[in-house]
Amino acid sequence: MSDIDFYICHTKALGESESEQCAREQESESEEFARELYQLLSKQGYTVFLDVIDLPVGTVDECVNVVKDAKVLLVILDDHFPSQWCLEEIKAALSSGRFIQCIYNEFKFDWDQVGKPAWWAKGLPYEVIAGIFAQPAISYHRHHLYEDGAIRHTLEVLYELVPGKRAEDLVKMLDKGPPNAKEKAAGTIRDLAVQAGEVQVKLVQLGAVPLLVDMLEDGDNFWNSSAKRKAAGALWNLAAHVENKSILMEYGIGPKLVMMLEGGPAEAKEWAAGAVASLAVQNENKAKLLQLGAEPKLAKLVDEEGTAKEHAFIALQRLREASDAGINAEGVYQEDAANTAREMAALVAATVCSAASCTKINGVAIPHDIVTRWIAVAIKELVGGESGKMGELLDTISGEQIGALDPLERRIHQAADKVAEIAAIISDWAKPSTVISGATIPREHLRRWIEVSILECVQGQAGKIGEFYDHLNDAAIGALEPFELKVKNAGDKELAMAEVISAWGLPGTACCSSCGNVFAEDTIFCRRCGQIRESAT
Repeated sequence: MSDIDFYICHTKALGESESEQCAREQESESEEFARELYQLLSKQGYTVFLDVIDLPVGTVDECVNVVKDAKVLLVILDDHFPSQWCLEEIKAALSSGRFIQCIYNEFKFDWDQVGKPAWWAKGLPYEVIAGIFAQPAISYHRHHLYEDGAIRHTLEVLYELVPGKRAEDLVKMLDKGPPNAKEKAAGTIRDLAVQAGEVQVKLVQLGAVPLLVDMLEDGDNFWNSSAKRKAAGALWNLAAHVENKSILMEYGIGPKLVMMLEGGPAEAKEWAAGAVASLAVQNENKAKLLQLGAEPKLAKLVDEEGTAKEHAFIALQRLREASDAGINAEGVYQEDAANTAREMAALVAATVCSAASCTKINGVAIPHDIVTRWIAVAIKELVGGESGKMGELLDTISGEQIGALDPLERRIHQAADKVAEIAAIISDWAKPSTVISGATIPREHLRRWIEVSILECVQGQAGKIGEFYDHLNDAAIGALEPFELKVKNAGDKELAMAEVISAWGLPGTACCSSCGNVFAEDTIFCRRCGQIRESAT
């Protein structure tokens, strides 16, 4: 085999001193985890090798040869690892210069049981230990309460090891593959581009957009083709990234989207309305969409029942903001005093932030007060259904900040479990662990606390927090309980929740109070506008 991205190394056999029953149990569990990772990575477009699937009757020598041909050796640690077979695979990876990444099931094992301390205790060679633990291990929490976050974190780490591979292969498949392969590639791009900002840009740079647009134009009626619906969904997700919005319009996606707003099934209308809402963040796109007649078609969708209604409302609001701002149907910008005042107010509200008060989201420094308001509004509107709240917030911030936050809004809209998605988004901003009232709270526990607190404190689903606390130690419970009570006793529970999260869940970044630029650690003056750093005065 060749061009293998990940070779999964796992427990296959144990030392002679272990009982056969224990060996069978450990081998079965390790293999089950290995198969889960195999399926997860394969669905992401990676080429993965797992001996029990790809070489079930192979020898250690055959496996060693495959290891030498793989980009990454993904090692599953457990308390019986490594067997002699696995050691041979590890030595082959080290001798051939392959990257080694360890992963372990944090729900079952402590680090001392499976990590470097355990390897030293087993008397394994220094060069093997140094090589296999050269990179931080991935702690994967194999429990249903935390597995979504574990999957997300694992994919983020592994994508850094094999960057761009999926994107390049998918675009090649779109361009040269047979019809069934093109459909599969379009569906994978649609799913892949939901949350990975870097790969969204990469796919556009590689030329995915014109190929996806071609799929919309090719062959039979749009609504009879699942391939075309997947291509439309992929374009919607690609449009979420701020760097892609103008590029997609240049490739002629606008007329296709406007056409989709008035015909076909609800699914297609939802994609079209969502894409229009995403593209309409930029003024030049608003003008083009107005010229194409999107506004009356969106207004009609707002009056209809269906999944497209929410996206159509947001899209319509943004296009009407363009009209209010003086962009007419011919795309001419009409400057007037009222518009100037409105734009200036938004600019001031967006750029005033003090030192150490920003969170970097999709490459844009967002002041913490805006992030706090966004969290509260997301809970109220996207989960609670209080329409208009997000639009009111977006009226007060800059276009760059809207472009950074828009993909998050879209992620929540698309999610089957919107509460879990909000919790995942917020916890992604946090550090791997956060110290709260003296207790160290891992990011996955933080994510779950946010989720269950919204369910119980805001939505009134009793028992959710108690179930979560059953899995924590006393120190963690004691640290989190006061914040739970604060939210429960607040008049505006969504805002109280957002303020709690902002207080201990958001990473601080020093920002320029004049232009919002993020300061380097040793900077005295802003490199963008020259403003002196407040801490230096």
